[in-house]
Amino acid sequence: MGSAVLAAGAVVTDSPGDETMRATTVRRAAVWIGAVALVAGLAGEGRGQTEEDIRIRRLQVNRARTPRYQAANVSVTGTTRDWAELRVDYVMRPDWTDTLDITWYALVRNPQDVARATQQQFTLYRGEIGYAQVARGNRSAVAYLHPSTVSRFGSPEAVAVVFSVQGRVIAIDSNQGGGQRWWERFSPVEGFIFNRLQTPFAMVNFDDFELIRPPATPSR
Repeated sequence: MGSAVLAAGAVVTDSPGDETMRATTVRRAAVWIGAVALVAGLAGEGRGQTEEDIRIRRLQVNRARTPRYQAANVSVTGTTRDWAELRVDYVMRPDWTDTLDITWYALVRNPQDVARATQQQFTLYRGEIGYAQVARGNRSAVAYLHPSTVSRFGSPEAVAVVFSVQGRVIAIDSNQGGGQRWWERFSPVEGFIFNRLQTPFAMVNFDDFELIRPPATPSR
């Protein structure tokens, strides 16, 4: 039981109910503060990558001739053809990103026979490539269209990339500018955009590119 000393020597004694009320209030405040701290901590742990963690520097389409490799006792003959190389240069700001997915879109103009058969002027190719252990700094990624596709359809007239981490989109870019998601107006065709390991470029400047995840590997 507590007491308070007032002026002129008067003494006012607290009742037992006052002490009980104060103790209950303190306990409730402690529980509330602990809950707020826990929620803040969980939010910080689940933040993940955001749009501020990446900056796309350049997106372009190049012609790339099939590389020639030399091996002992092997005569290299035959012609080489042109691939369409889709390339994006970007900057990652986190020290490490466990998994990163890039979805590529390439729009090609249909030749006359395809246009007649499909009643469509364009075909949109779509392909997704997953990467692992992406380090901080200037990075590059590439994808390819096969020479047969290029011979028949020509180089892509428009390309776009969508970067995502654990299913959350963190960056989008297109060589058409304007901020329009033009690729959403088409029904995409899968299976014609290849990653580096599916092409003769697999061993060219190998250390300049990120580790490609096997398709069966789940994202963390």
